Amino acid sequence: MSIYLIKSKNGTFSPLDASDFEAANSIPPGSVVKAEKARNYRFLKKFFALVNVGFSSQEKYKSSEVYRKVLTIRAGCYDEVEGKDGQVHYFPQSLAFDKMSEEVFEKVFNSVLDIISADMDTAPEIIKKEIEGFY
Repeated sequence: MSIYLIKSKNGTFSPLDASDFEAANSIPPGSVVKAEKARNYRFLKKFFALVNVGFSSQEKYKSSEVYRKVLTIRAGCYDEVEGKDGQVHYFPQSLAFDKMSEEVFEKVFNSVLDIISADMDTAPEIIKKEIEGFY
């Protein structure tokens, strides 16, 4: 279970949103939890806004989750697995905070931006402006 916390000016930590608040309430009093500084949460939201822009401009995939996985693979962020028949299969790597550094995530973001930009035949700067209000 992951819970995202935000540090207030007085030094205390609070759950970031409603789902984090619910998860925090499920932990019994007196429990010790480990906290690590998370990757930029707003940047993750920006990534999903980017994926949503790309998803809404295409008709090939019915699910935004499938579309995101295809974009992740196209961006070069995948693992190769060879089947018994020798055929290679591609599986998208996790974009989770604990699985990918900020630097790698930024490269993935920029690659996905370039892919969506090319697919839409639109300049990356225009797409960046479009997603500014969504994160």
